[in-house]
Amino acid sequence: MRNFWKGEEGFAFSTEMIVVLTIVICGTIAAWTSLREAVVTEMADVGAAVASLNQSYRFNGVSSHSSQCSGSSYNDARDFCDERGRAGERCIGL
Repeated sequence: MRNFWKGEEGFAFSTEMIVVLTIVICGTIAAWTSLREAVVTEMADVGAAVASLNQSYRFNGVSSHSSQCSGSSYNDARDFCDERGRAGERCIGL
C-alpha cells in the first residue's frame, strides 16, 4: 500500500491529459459559438432575401384570330416589415 501512495509513475501523464482535455474543451466551446453565429447570420440573410421578394405580377391580354385572353395583375400587399418605424423594429435588419 505504501508503494501505491508514494508511486508517481502516472502523475505526469494524468496532468498532461487534464491540460490537453481542458484545451480541447475550450476550443470546442469556441468552435460551437462561432458556428452558432455563422448559422444565425446565414438565417438572417435568408430571411432578408425572402422578405425582399416581390410577389406582384402583371400580363396583358392576348388576342388572336378566333380567341382572346384577358390580362391579369396582382400587387403585393405591404406587411409590417415593409414599413420602417415602430413596427419595422421587430424585423431583422442587416
